[in-house]
Amino acid sequence: MFHRQTDASKVALAALVNRMYERNLTLLDVQFLTPHLVRMGAVEIPRAEYLERLGEALGRQVNFA
Repeated sequence: MFHRQTDASKVALAALVNRMYERNLTLLDVQFLTPHLVRMGAVEIPRAEYLERLGEALGRQVNFA
């Protein structure tokens, strides 16, 4: 990831989460938990819980438009 402005990635992540919320999306897998993502509210969850949440997320009606 790169940016021309300091903290631009934080704004991009906030915009992504907002768009996900508007479209009824509920799961964002960041793959690696970093201090930056923790500051933004990311949490690590056990695999079993992730798979449960993934199943629920895949069953939701979403709007991609």
